[in-house]
Amino acid sequence: MPTYETFDLAVFQDRIILGSKQSYVSGEKITLLEITRPTCEFTVRHDAMPLSGYERYITMCYGVFGVINLLAGPYVIIITGRDLVGEVGKHQIWRITGTEIIPVFHSSRSLNAKQTECNSRYLSMLRYVLSIPGFYYSPSLDITHSIQRIHSLSKHSSPLSLFARADARFLWNYFLLKDLVEVEGAEEFCIPIILGFVDIKTCRVKSRAFKLILISRRSSQRVGVRYYTRGLDGEGNAANYVETEQMLLLEMIQSSFVQTRGSVPLVWSQAPNLRYKPCPVLSLDNQAVGFNKHFAEQISIYEQQHVVNLLDNAGYEKMLSVNFKQQVDECGLAISYVHFDFHKECSKLRWHNLYKLMDMLERRQEDIGYFFQAGSSTNTTSQHGTFRTNCIDCLDRTNVVQSMLARRFLQTVLCSVNVLQEGEQLETHADFEYVFKNMWADHADMLALQYTGTKALKTDYTRTGKRGINGMLQDGVNSCVRYVYNNFNDGFRQDALDLFVGNYQVRPAEGSVTNPSPFDTKLSYTQILAPTSLIVLSSLLFITLILPSTNTSLQLAYVLFWGLGISVSLLYMLSNGK
Repeated sequence: MPTYETFDLAVFQDRIILGSKQSYVSGEKITLLEITRPTCEFTVRHDAMPLSGYERYITMCYGVFGVINLLAGPYVIIITGRDLVGEVGKHQIWRITGTEIIPVFHSSRSLNAKQTECNSRYLSMLRYVLSIPGFYYSPSLDITHSIQRIHSLSKHSSPLSLFARADARFLWNYFLLKDLVEVEGAEEFCIPIILGFVDIKTCRVKSRAFKLILISRRSSQRVGVRYYTRGLDGEGNAANYVETEQMLLLEMIQSSFVQTRGSVPLVWSQAPNLRYKPCPVLSLDNQAVGFNKHFAEQISIYEQQHVVNLLDNAGYEKMLSVNFKQQVDECGLAISYVHFDFHKECSKLRWHNLYKLMDMLERRQEDIGYFFQAGSSTNTTSQHGTFRTNCIDCLDRTNVVQSMLARRFLQTVLCSVNVLQEGEQLETHADFEYVFKNMWADHADMLALQYTGTKALKTDYTRTGKRGINGMLQDGVNSCVRYVYNNFNDGFRQDALDLFVGNYQVRPAEGSVTNPSPFDTKLSYTQILAPTSLIVLSSLLFITLILPSTNTSLQLAYVLFWGLGISVSLLYMLSNGK
């Protein structure tokens, strides 16, 4: 059952109304979702008259993103802007470009000054998350599911609303809509929204046109940013877990290949501490519990699990790799495991070594298969497993390998439908290669922006198949920006995500005398003194160096003194920088 496509939004003193702009049956009256402002009561009214006569109050919107309770009461988040990404069959997929947060109550309900400030900070957190690029929805297609799962669900279940049938793992507004969907008739106003990446392109190979579609669904089960969220939680949910589906639509044929990525499936952390690469810390708890939960779920959903571990076999990554392999060996689950030291094998621009990995995975990919359906035929082939790929961040290295597996899938399908001849390679078709490589590079940039705050590394190889000096320089810039974000901005980002998905829920009396606010945490004197000293001493060193001096020995003594102070400050901050 689809949701409504567009809505009229009218905001009055006593109520907020959303009215559907079209109906399923010609001539049917519209349906209204009414929010009573004094009581925050939600009501759905069918067979209502259109909102004509209220034109000056009306703006157009595209649905309800959700409702959230803050200190000043409930706020309704409305979708106000969207861009069409493309169509999958008859279904349109949209990227959200604008939202509006509307308070249900008129006043701040007698909040004190501190509570008003806290409420403003919560609103800024909401606005930050809503500004993250990569929120998508479809009014008629359930994009939380792969087309194979949609095909399976359609055979075994009765018609449900999009929200009711959505895969909760990838539903980013479940918490925001969980109360509203309980209101009878309100589900048609509730739009399932994913965070990730969607791109739809029309390609042509040897005069045969087809649609190339890439959809990535980021999990909402263990949300977070780079160094603040690593590994597994107690329920086996992995950080930075993403399901990626490469689809091909050719005439009456639809085919897809699903892969997953996720943080190393152990309980571990890597808290930022001002070092460029903080050392991971492995939990002393029983690793088998979370590990087995994680892979038991993966096997129940995807069947065969083929792990592709791209971690270094040296340095701090080796510790994670060794423990990962140990859990695979001891778990008793049917998991195949391939370790490929990406950095070592591809060092000194030896990118051709990636084909060694592809050779190692070829037989496994044949065993997994892919989803394929021709026309409305019930005779389909299904995918019976996934590759679960990881590096330390599950971004740059992971994306390179996943794009190569996706290309092999496309090669196989296009050969099977006689678009390509046996032995003919997709790489020889320049127009297709340009679209494919840029699609995967854009995909890498989007997922990296969501997790680290910067675009991906190594995308010059994904876009061109080559590694160049310009790409390396850009990677250096992005790495520096990541360092700043990780240490000075990601705490806010992590808190904002936790608020958005309901990991943290605002208490009504926060900020009162008896109920302190989480924003009340104060810095210690040493936390203030150390960075202040560093700034002051660095300024004095700079002044000493640029000002002319007739006494060289005295100037050198000052330089050494200020330098020593800077060194002490830095060492203290690095030792206590968590």
